[in-house]
Amino acid sequence: MLLDSKISSVYDIILYKFVHLTSELTKLMNSNDISYFEKLNLLKAQMNLQFGQRIVNYNDCNGLSEEVFKKTGKLISSQTFRRFFKLIKSESMISQLTADILCVYCGYLNLDHLVSKQSDIGNSQTTQYHEAQIYKTFFEGVVPKIAKGEVNHVYLDALNRLLKRVFADKLLYDTLIPLVSRSPTAHNYLFEQFPFIDGFGRGFEQGYSLYIRNKPELEAQVFGNAMLFLSSVLQNDLTSAKVYHDIIYSFNLESIKHPLVIARYMGTKILYHHLMGDMDEKQSWITLVKNKLIDNVNLHGFQYFNIEFELMISEYLILTESFKLVIDILLPVYNNKKWITKDIDTSFWIMPIKIMLIRSFTYTNRLREAKKLIPKVAKINWLVDDYFSIQLLDAKRKISVNEAERIAIERDLKRLISKTKFKYFEPFLKQ
Repeated sequence: MLLDSKISSVYDIILYKFVHLTSELTKLMNSNDISYFEKLNLLKAQMNLQFGQRIVNYNDCNGLSEEVFKKTGKLISSQTFRRFFKLIKSESMISQLTADILCVYCGYLNLDHLVSKQSDIGNSQTTQYHEAQIYKTFFEGVVPKIAKGEVNHVYLDALNRLLKRVFADKLLYDTLIPLVSRSPTAHNYLFEQFPFIDGFGRGFEQGYSLYIRNKPELEAQVFGNAMLFLSSVLQNDLTSAKVYHDIIYSFNLESIKHPLVIARYMGTKILYHHLMGDMDEKQSWITLVKNKLIDNVNLHGFQYFNIEFELMISEYLILTESFKLVIDILLPVYNNKKWITKDIDTSFWIMPIKIMLIRSFTYTNRLREAKKLIPKVAKINWLVDDYFSIQLLDAKRKISVNEAERIAIERDLKRLISKTKFKYFEPFLKQ
């Protein structure tokens, strides 16, 4: 216990310095002072460096198109590159979306990130850069152990508070991610255990492009592309969603062992076929899910089996309106949570479980059960607060019989959808 308190006090001091870090050199690059044309010229220079030679002919553009797709999962035609590098006459400039993709190929998160790094030489004089350099130390070593086989919750708590700060400042995030994109510790804790879903649609998902570029292992590739698929779906970007789905589909499901990654793989398939309107394929994957659930219980017994798969797959099923199956999966988990608390991260999962049950009860006309559960919903984990609050508001809106209350709920729902840019949920407003 004494060791815990010492470690905690050290981390508190470090975090205090992190959060209150200041510098006399506070000049920040204001990308609005540079025209879009000038930004693209900076991008062209970086493209030549990344490609390893100047792009001067049609063959270069063909090769560049293939390389960009390989490294980003986004297909940009060779014809676009010919226009971009003025190999054919064109008055138009590439779109911001295309420019951001090319920046990811060059190792940046987006065009503004490239400009800020290039225009403020070294960026070593910015507050964000100094702060990011200190945070980087968190990811440079192995997570310290208090006892053999024991998770260091003090470290995780410190990391949780650190990430709140990072995710609150987009420029800080853009500065930090490239610094730690090769770190195994960052892979584990920044991307895998702390996925900031609320930030998807606002650029915080872009770090996964560097994650999958720097962690080639099969399960990391499935996980990273699945997160980018989910982000694309939430933004109603079905073109990008199809690219990520196809990448995931190229991997062999039988080679995946981690239950969360299996759930992301199967959830991606179910959600994709739901969006494509292919109900037969969707049902075939749901059948596979049911069979895996049965196998889990038969193998381990309910009170002993690992429930990571069940919780994650429910997140996808709720998005595909498979409400009865969500109830069948989650109600036994919720009713028996005291048996299996070791498998539930209470700070992350308990509230989402309640919300998914409330929404499923609501859409299967089990309104009494939904109303009984609503008062038991407390603060949601900050990483998914908006994501699940949208779903809770949808359930409350559907249940409400008071017109004034319903209008207030719809106003809050509209505000959250606008804030997150999760256009996937816009149909809720029309029901």
